[in-house]
Amino acid sequence: MIWPFRRRSSEPERASAVDAALIVRRARRLRFRVRPEAVALLAGAYHGARPGLGLTFAELRAYEPGDDVRHLDWNVTARQGRPYVRRFVEERALTLWLIVDVSASLRFGPEGRSKADRA
Repeated sequence: MIWPFRRRSSEPERASAVDAALIVRRARRLRFRVRPEAVALLAGAYHGARPGLGLTFAELRAYEPGDDVRHLDWNVTARQGRPYVRRFVEERALTLWLIVDVSASLRFGPEGRSKADRA
């Protein structure tokens, strides 16, 4: 549970564009692990970009050794004279909340070693 707490001041705090760019760069390096129970609970809520065993058709392409023969498209194979396979998009469920504290309290500490730098 998140407890709302906001210190009242006469001037609103603003994050600079440099701070925002730094936050985005650091966020891209983050890696997340999701518990299998959470994935099973929300499975299929959105379409992922990675190919897999999903139900949503993505494309047809020429068969390559190692492809699953269950995905052969026999109609296209008969028309083209060589084997073609269907590729699908794997369905996944993921909800991610990224909450970033940009308040003045994070700027406490020596130069280069503030709470924000450590976070």
